[in-house]
Amino acid sequence: MSPVSRKAVEAITELNAENEPIGGRLGIPIGGIRQVNVANRPGFVYVRLRDNPNELVQAFNESVSAVYDLPVLVEFKNNRYVVTGRDTDRYSSWGSDSSYIHAHASQHSMLANQLGGGDPVFVDGRQMMPGAAYPSGTLGGPNVLVSDFLFRNKLGNWLYVGNTGTPNLNTLRPNGSNARMVLVCLDYTSGGFVILTGSTFSATLTGTSQIWPYIPNNNLDQVPLAAIRIVSGTTSIGWDNIYDARQWIDSGFLTGSSGGGGGTPGGSNTNVQFNNAGAFGGTNSFAWNGSTGLYIGAPGTLPRENGLIDLVAQGPGSIPSLQFWQFGPSAAPTIIGNKSNGTYLVPSSVLQNDELIGLWARGFDSSNWTDQQGAFQFIADETWTITGVGTRAQMYITPRGSTTLTLVQDWEGSFVNIYKPLNMNTHFIHNVVDPLLNQDAATKKYVDDSATTVVTGTGLTISGHQISLAAIPYITFLTDSNEFYRASSLTATPFSGTINGAPSGATLVYTPTAGNESDLAQQDGTGAQTANNLTAVVLRNTTRGEELLVSNVNLGTNTITFTTNVPGTWVNGDVITTNAGLGSNFRAAEIKNTSVIPSSASQILLELSISDTAGSIQAWLQGYETFVASKTIVRGHTPGANLLFTGILTLPLISRRILHQVRSPAGNTALLVLRVAGYQ
Repeated sequence: MSPVSRKAVEAITELNAENEPIGGRLGIPIGGIRQVNVANRPGFVYVRLRDNPNELVQAFNESVSAVYDLPVLVEFKNNRYVVTGRDTDRYSSWGSDSSYIHAHASQHSMLANQLGGGDPVFVDGRQMMPGAAYPSGTLGGPNVLVSDFLFRNKLGNWLYVGNTGTPNLNTLRPNGSNARMVLVCLDYTSGGFVILTGSTFSATLTGTSQIWPYIPNNNLDQVPLAAIRIVSGTTSIGWDNIYDARQWIDSGFLTGSSGGGGGTPGGSNTNVQFNNAGAFGGTNSFAWNGSTGLYIGAPGTLPRENGLIDLVAQGPGSIPSLQFWQFGPSAAPTIIGNKSNGTYLVPSSVLQNDELIGLWARGFDSSNWTDQQGAFQFIADETWTITGVGTRAQMYITPRGSTTLTLVQDWEGSFVNIYKPLNMNTHFIHNVVDPLLNQDAATKKYVDDSATTVVTGTGLTISGHQISLAAIPYITFLTDSNEFYRASSLTATPFSGTINGAPSGATLVYTPTAGNESDLAQQDGTGAQTANNLTAVVLRNTTRGEELLVSNVNLGTNTITFTTNVPGTWVNGDVITTNAGLGSNFRAAEIKNTSVIPSSASQILLELSISDTAGSIQAWLQGYETFVASKTIVRGHTPGANLLFTGILTLPLISRRILHQVRSPAGNTALLVLRVAGYQ
């Protein structure tokens, strides 16, 4: 054979060797999620050549199903890898009758806007698309999409619903090794989504027969579409997470009639229908208006308001009344007002001064129906959170000869405020405490015990007589000055950080992000770190809106120990801070010792000592309430670096807490010492 012929044979042999099929498996884990199809490259799949994840290629595929770990054969053709088919020799038995042919559902679809094919398939009802929930995008997402359909709601109105996605469902993930079922429903009236959350259960349960007891119950105004199973590690919702919960949808809008006869409505427009001798009956005394609500009583034109039930009576001895009957040992009949902001589907917090429920009175003034001229109402006393839902009650009347509604009494957390003179009509007021302030009322006994006594001897002499004033106890002074709060190396910025890892028992590990960790550690009189001072540092979890008291801290290992166990809701990444959240960078300290300062104490007498490395320092202190400049006590000096300033002050005790902060030039640190000398 000539040298040229020999080279040609070798080239052909080498070319044939390049095109020999190579075995492999479909798919690769990306971010913990098994993925087969290549994102943004239609028709291509991931293949691990020779089952080796380090030999990963993207191959064109029109031969096999995109099933993770499916054994395939790949050839290199025209500068790209091509899947030529299954590696049928891999297994002697595949355990399935599936041929694993390439996905070609659109070939059998009649949906013109989704590349409908020429070989349509007619399927049974379980594959109906209207109202079907399916993964968002090629790789799924944090929500699911719902296919569109026409829907007749309970009021008989047609709605176009679906064709959109649900809210982010990953916000409902449980903690730990648990799973949760989330039910996606359709609101019977609006057609919008309603998301219902079930209780947690073991993440090992996956089958429909295992998870159905944990699907939350919907009410009659909610149409179930799909149940979604999520776990703590869910980031993308795929088909394995979705359980079809659709019923044969019935809008609940009733047509026709049943029993009792009739056919033509009785009475006038808006009259509620009732059985009148076998026919439909109606009267103006029993009417429903879609805008103004239900009307029961004598006919007539009255000032109506939206959403009301009007009970009307006319004639002597006729009294409109609403009665509740309760039999048995249960609680007494109750009227409850439920208030939120936002919407029915997405409620939001009650805001400060929102009215929660009210009882209002008005009448006819010889010419017109008046506005409300008397009222008793419950008001939100703060913006509601999971840790604070304060309320107050207010009573209003209209004075004689006036048309102005006037506040006369206001019940709030600390006081009953009365805005009119109090006339007891010759009746007693019993059990009054001794006065504290100049304008406080005093009892007869207190006045008698505090009266001046004329004595002889030494003392103040007036016209030959001596006057002795009995001591009035005001503050209980302590024989020993106790360490109330002491910390060094403080800066003007409170400590902030994040939880690092899962808390355990009463401890957590943190990562500092801002401020100074010295906020967390208290010291004794020698400067050594201690957990025995009278107060504990208050640490807020701003992610959860919750607080704990610091028992001790290890600044070397960034470990905090609390006086109680860490709530299960606190997780890795939550933001924690010593900032009390009441303005002006205040930190909070709470009294934990009741043997020195009893729980009945309303204010304390403190000895304040401060110094800093720059010689210019201020300490701000205030009772535990939102920052108000007029309520803040400021103590400070500029005598020189590390020179101590000392002063005496009193502070009110609110919730057994005080607020404090230091104001020092940037880059400088301060020492703050508070010692308690007495209380009231």
